[in-house]
Amino acid sequence: MTTIAGTGLILTADKTADGGATGRIEWDRAGFMPARQGDDYEHPAEDIWKGAAEAEGEEVITSRYPLLYPSDAWDVMSMLQLHLPGIDYRRSQDGDTRTVWLLHPDGSWARATATGFLQLPDRSPERFSTPVERAGTHPQPTQP
Repeated sequence: MTTIAGTGLILTADKTADGGATGRIEWDRAGFMPARQGDDYEHPAEDIWKGAAEAEGEEVITSRYPLLYPSDAWDVMSMLQLHLPGIDYRRSQDGDTRTVWLLHPDGSWARATATGFLQLPDRSPERFSTPVERAGTHPQPTQP
């Protein structure tokens, strides 16, 4: 059993007679940080983020999806890491304006910004939106 760095995937495999392996991705998930390399390890996308923070993109599109921070959604994070190994994420919030950056060591980047929050019309005796919102809320640390 092993994990794939930068994803939430758990791979279990058995060695085959020919020296290979066969296995599957498990339903459960786990996360481990990628191994650091060397005493002077630096974040590979740091310089790209500094440039992408305010730079203009070559192309601007409108997305139909809500703003998502990939690290908060293991399935999205895992898919991105498999398709773009080495991808990194950053986020910031200024009032109601949230920004997420996708960064890659090859110099590629994308930035998404959203203001306000999605409206969730709710017509149910159980008030579906309340537990959904509660599940996505992480307590903020308080200062002593």
